[in-house]
Amino acid sequence: MLDWETQAKATGNGQPQKREKPWDRKQQQGNRHRLGASGSVQDGTLPPIFHLILLFAIGLGISSCTTEKSEPEASKVTTTIQLIDAVGDTIRLPHPANRVITLAPNLTEMMYAIGAGEQLVGRTAFCDYPQQALALPIMGDMLNIEYEKILAAKPDIVLMTIAGNSRSGYDKLKELGLRPVAIDAATVAGVIQSLDTIGTIVGKQHKSGQLVARLQGTLDSVKQLTTGAPPISTFIVIDRSMLMTVSRGFIHQALTIAGGENIAAGATEAYPIISREELLRKNPEVIILPAATEADAESLLELYPEWRATRAVRNGQLLIIEPNLILRPGPRIVDGVVRLFQLLHPRPVVRQ
Repeated sequence: MLDWETQAKATGNGQPQKREKPWDRKQQQGNRHRLGASGSVQDGTLPPIFHLILLFAIGLGISSCTTEKSEPEASKVTTTIQLIDAVGDTIRLPHPANRVITLAPNLTEMMYAIGAGEQLVGRTAFCDYPQQALALPIMGDMLNIEYEKILAAKPDIVLMTIAGNSRSGYDKLKELGLRPVAIDAATVAGVIQSLDTIGTIVGKQHKSGQLVARLQGTLDSVKQLTTGAPPISTFIVIDRSMLMTVSRGFIHQALTIAGGENIAAGATEAYPIISREELLRKNPEVIILPAATEADAESLLELYPEWRATRAVRNGQLLIIEPNLILRPGPRIVDGVVRLFQLLHPRPVVRQ
């Protein structure tokens, strides 16, 4: 999930509508973007040393986001909860939240990942993962909230994201006597911290703590493998029609952790548009296309035939990745880092 437009395209759940202005934060400026079409020419193969990381990551249950049946009894003791959310509001709850509505797909994934899926009583139309989330009542989309439905559901809290929901929506929920909680998952570290925060709010500290430790362990393992290795010049396609890419935030960080060097790093805008001439001039070693099929990669080359002269295409390094692994800042962003590592390092890493 990046913003409403990106999520609409990422999940295939409709076309952008007239909507409220997203959350107004300086670090979110330049975040008007759309997900590009899918596709690639080939995938990377797994280096032998990486089997250890894959076994570790598979053991996390990151992608399955299954609901754990029970939290240790000690964590079920009624406890008053107080914390500061991402917009500086003090959140006070007399007990862990038992009825929760999530207004962003990444937050829904987080709830299931920490074993709190059964506490959800509502979601957005774009919350499509895991499969069991589709059975939840829809409370609108990220910027077009159906307040009457939310009131009828009587949630203890409404989880929102500063990267896709609006401040006006947050304030409206407060006016209605509801308790919105703003979450900041704009960075990879923010995703990890958000899991811990949500775990505390919903009484799943034990499960969230275990998950956070395993996710961080996987990230640390990838970092160790790439330490001392020369970074690989990479271009990530966010919108193919206008060559929009990303210069910072969780996608950029995921690429960097995996050993890539983002050719758009340092750009003024978070999601800059790169010219055809500039792309050829920077001549990346790898082009990453969030997509599902190779056909989309072929159509991308039809759209930009000059790319065939780049190092990436000449060497068969126009690669695809499952979009929601890197475009949605939830638990699967770590799977995204692992997959990016595989794509960037099809052979054992050679350190300088």
